[in-house]
Amino acid sequence: MRPVCGDGTCVRSEQCDDGNTVDGDGCSARCHIETGYLCGSTGGVSRCASLCGDAVVAARETCDDGNRFSHDGCSATCDTEPNWSCSPHAP
Repeated sequence: MRPVCGDGTCVRSEQCDDGNTVDGDGCSARCHIETGYLCGSTGGVSRCASLCGDAVVAARETCDDGNRFSHDGCSATCDTEPNWSCSPHAP
């Protein structure tokens, strides 16, 4: 039996399987972990979260400057700090 991407069961050749075939949520439509995310499985179903501090703006991050320090324009939780603005194409 071949693995079925999107069925919610992470097996064999799948890096993740979050129960859907939607790109942009951490686990791609081809069941590969997307850049800027970390995924783990519980009971076969993958849960993915963005990695704040990796210099990739993903998920709910409004900025990601490659560190987890506040007071530099991008907070330790990857939110743009007051009185700063971040380009969507740069960390």
